[in-house]
Amino acid sequence: PTPFPTPSPTSSPTPFCGATPSPPGYYCPNTTECDDDEKLPCPKGTANVAYGGSTISACTPCIPPSYASNNASTTCLSCPTGHSCPTSTSSPIPCTSGTYAPANSLTCQPCSSGYYQTSPSSTSCVPCPSGHSCLDPSLEPVPCTPGTFSNGQATACTPCPAGYLCTTTGAMTNCTKGTYSLEAWATCVTCGPGLECPSTSSSPIPCSTGTYSVGGTTSCLPCPSGTYTNVTSSTSCTPCPAGYHCPNPSNTPVACPENHVSASGQTSCVQCASGTYAQKA
Repeated sequence: PTPFPTPSPTSSPTPFCGATPSPPGYYCPNTTECDDDEKLPCPKGTANVAYGGSTISACTPCIPPSYASNNASTTCLSCPTGHSCPTSTSSPIPCTSGTYAPANSLTCQPCSSGYYQTSPSSTSCVPCPSGHSCLDPSLEPVPCTPGTFSNGQATACTPCPAGYLCTTTGAMTNCTKGTYSLEAWATCVTCGPGLECPSTSSSPIPCSTGTYSVGGTTSCLPCPSGTYTNVTSSTSCTPCPAGYHCPNPSNTPVACPENHVSASGQTSCVQCASGTYAQKA
């Protein structure tokens, strides 16, 4: 077999070059070059973008809300939207429901009154829509109950004012003439018989004596001539009976005096003709 060649006495072994400049994210203690096993990583919360760091001071501290959550970081990262970065050594924290954060935020901000946000890691909050309330900003808007309303951005629905109709959508509509509603009512109610409703925001008023109403009116009507009603809340008037007269429709019929007569529905009595007479009723 062919023997291995013997090294020339003039040749020399290739030198081992283990010392190199520290790469970004590392530093060599007290020197700009060192072996790989001597290089030290920049700790969390710091970063080094350059070669040749010789002390830990080469690792620049990250200033919150920037961060470096890993060792040997080459750059400080910006806190992303929808997250908070209160410390430079930790990963960004997602904002919870009911809070939000733009980019580079130390903390997540709670939604303003009348706004909500149900999704985590959000960059903004949503205005509470009309017809709803948003007391808890982390939950979906709650529809207003009948008899209440909101015009939007509300933490609570407001009782419907008297004189209005408030639907479940939160819209308000004026009650029409001849109807009424009181505070927190869901509907407008027709004014009943024997009543008058001069105001849509007040309770009905009973018709006074001498007047009547069949309902749905702003005022009671006076009894026609020759009729009467001597009680309140009347729905009709009664014809004055024969032998009586009704000069005042709000009073009881008055009997005709002796030798006077009247037919039904009269406001006055007539004297008997000469040669006739009539007894008092």
